[in-house]
Amino acid sequence: MDNPTQVRHFKLANGEEIIGVLAVKNDDSYLIERPVSLIPNMLGHMQFQPWFPLSDTSTFKVYKVNVIQSAPVDEYVKEEYIKFVLDTKKTKYKIQSTQQALSDILKKERQYIEEQLEEAEIDLLPEVPEKKVLH
Repeated sequence: MDNPTQVRHFKLANGEEIIGVLAVKNDDSYLIERPVSLIPNMLGHMQFQPWFPLSDTSTFKVYKVNVIQSAPVDEYVKEEYIKFVLDTKKTKYKIQSTQQALSDILKKERQYIEEQLEEAEIDLLPEVPEKKVLH
């Protein structure tokens, strides 16, 4: 049974690994639809991540000179890839400077500390008794 959807694994010269639908194979390039990065996780497994997360483009040209090897993926990988592509909503990333990001982190940390102190009913600055001066 011939399946027209070719989901392939591409190993790129820069070390990246992507999986996508091979739409067109030209003499000098591949047109790949909906590519995702293949990322190892902490459990020793692999997970998908959008390849160009800040773009609405779904088809990318990858020049063959940048591809070390490509191969069709196993059926279970194809099924997981299709589920990921169809079920994953595009994340709207917040774009900000490092200073803005650090400021946001500090603000969240302060809120967390205040909540923890309120919960524990601890006053950060305990009252200091007045010292009596004797002359």
